Amino acid sequence: MFDNRRWHDRYDKAYDQAKEDGHFDNLPGEGKPLNLDMDPNVPNEQRVAFGILKENDMAPEWIMMGRTLENDRKKLISAIKAAMKRHAGMEADAERVGSHLRAAYRQNAKDFWAAEQRKLEKRVEKYNSSVISYNIKAPPGVAKRPYFDLHAEINRLRGV
Repeated sequence: MFDNRRWHDRYDKAYDQAKEDGHFDNLPGEGKPLNLDMDPNVPNEQRVAFGILKENDMAPEWIMMGRTLENDRKKLISAIKAAMKRHAGMEADAERVGSHLRAAYRQNAKDFWAAEQRKLEKRVEKYNSSVISYNIKAPPGVAKRPYFDLHAEINRLRGV
């Protein structure tokens, strides 16, 4: 039996990796407004709405939400990298101190990492809530955004 969700997961991972690797950078038309006036698949009432948005240098809400999600995703990844780097530094510090202090330093690093994970989980929860909203508002045919999986991202950054 064909597992549709598994196929989407693989597609989403491949798409995210290609985007992260820059395969979609500098494509023809990048940064230019979409020409929605001539699309025969767009209903007339939406063409009028798109025209008004275009004349006022605006975009549909779902497009703006998508841009925000992309920026928020980058910020999340940066925050994870920063926390991991600080945690690694704290663990390295624990190895450099005298043996009588080592356990306290290790516990401090462990407590720091646990606190950072809780903060990141709250940010991811907020992000994923925005993903739900985006996916509901995006029109049919537009790729849906995947949820952010904090633990999978941490493992990916660790090279696991």
